[in-house]
Amino acid sequence: MTTFLVRATEQYGEAADEPDLSPEVVALLDELFLETVPAAPRLLQLLRQRGWDGWTHIRPAVRHA
Repeated sequence: MTTFLVRATEQYGEAADEPDLSPEVVALLDELFLETVPAAPRLLQLLRQRGWDGWTHIRPAVRHA
């Protein structure tokens, strides 16, 4: 999954991952994911370990200037 995210960011830039959703909806969807998918906490942990953050709006955890 992280390979896909890196390639998508390289091909489309960071704007490609901008959702057309309000921050409140993003938070609600992330919460729903965590509450309904048993593997969600571990998946998010693994993504964070590999430098990504979020689920509905996945983005690099650290942006380089």
